[in-house]
Amino acid sequence: MPWSIFPADSILQSQHRSLGALPDVVVPDAPPPRGEAKRGPRPGHAIVATALQPDGVLAQPLPAAVAALFAERYGTPTAAKRACRRGEVLVDGVQRGMTWVVRGGQWLELQARVQGAAHGGRANSHASAPRPTPLEVVYEDDHLAVVVKPPGMPVQVQGRGLKPSEQGTLASVLPHCLRPCSLPGVLWRPQHVHRLDAPTGGLVVVAKTRGALAALSGAFAQREVRKRYIAIVGGRLEGAGRMEAPLDGRPCLTHWAAEGATRSARHRWVTTVSLAPHTGRRHQLRRHLALLGHPVLGDPQYSYGYAKQVGRPMTPREDGLAADTPEGAGHAAAAETPRAMAVARLGPQARDEMCLWAVGIAFTHPFTGEHVSLAIPEPLVFQAARARELAAWRAKVEA
Repeated sequence: MPWSIFPADSILQSQHRSLGALPDVVVPDAPPPRGEAKRGPRPGHAIVATALQPDGVLAQPLPAAVAALFAERYGTPTAAKRACRRGEVLVDGVQRGMTWVVRGGQWLELQARVQGAAHGGRANSHASAPRPTPLEVVYEDDHLAVVVKPPGMPVQVQGRGLKPSEQGTLASVLPHCLRPCSLPGVLWRPQHVHRLDAPTGGLVVVAKTRGALAALSGAFAQREVRKRYIAIVGGRLEGAGRMEAPLDGRPCLTHWAAEGATRSARHRWVTTVSLAPHTGRRHQLRRHLALLGHPVLGDPQYSYGYAKQVGRPMTPREDGLAADTPEGAGHAAAAETPRAMAVARLGPQARDEMCLWAVGIAFTHPFTGEHVSLAIPEPLVFQAARARELAAWRAKVEA
């Protein structure tokens, strides 16, 4: 099967660790030379990006260093010069001007006005923001990392730059949970290479350098990365199969295999399913499962009525809740309805944690050439969900 490279009990132990927020970069306490700007960010500003000038790099003017280290933030040398002229750049904690020469081993920091920033604060300091959510790191080297995104955490917010609303996203937490990188081409902060839906938890590949980002993005685009998901779905599935229903006018392919079924009062059965997507369309797994008549448990957007809503008639299922049965018809798909309406129609199901996790990933390391295969066990919430469904079924039978 496409996911056979991910045994269910395979966990990488050698580099498996759980980290909280790392302390802020320590800046020497020696006073700045006379006439220099005050140490630390200005009042109402916070540090929004940091980068280390690699050792061995020739000394270069501050604008050139900023343009190289923060290329994604400042697209042109002119934009980098303007940032230096506005006093947005700190070197080893001290604001420096256009003529400052940056040498290897020095820390560069960008300050920006941030709503609610404390005097002299940082975007990742206790004074200006809540302590970031710890992330589990299952693999890390100087080029890349693989982390476990908690369910409910968005990968990023739309738009450029750091905003108050970005707090709590994966993008904002990554710099606190990964080791600093000193390789040439280091990104101003680690960058996720692919995305998971906000309700979906599991493995996310992160690049630390521009080279790693380009290589890994290419591997995902060429479908050279193997992914395995696990889900609990409503109804009973048996055996294995593939789903090739196009989504948004584009071809899609998902392999699935049933791993076991549990009795349920709400769904009659719930089934634990392994999933291996061959393509990566928006909400592909959730939509494919809903089209099969077996939506993901706790999915507030795609439920039993989804197939009927999009004009795809489903075959009635004797052991599930198909959309054209009296029970299934009461479950509305929320794809085109507000979330509040979905909660009202779906009841407790819409408030459950969605039971879909990315538990396995395999790829070729872009620089060492080694085969990296990582897996994590199913989360405890899956066990709790099955136990809850079984207990409710028993209570219904005994009533």
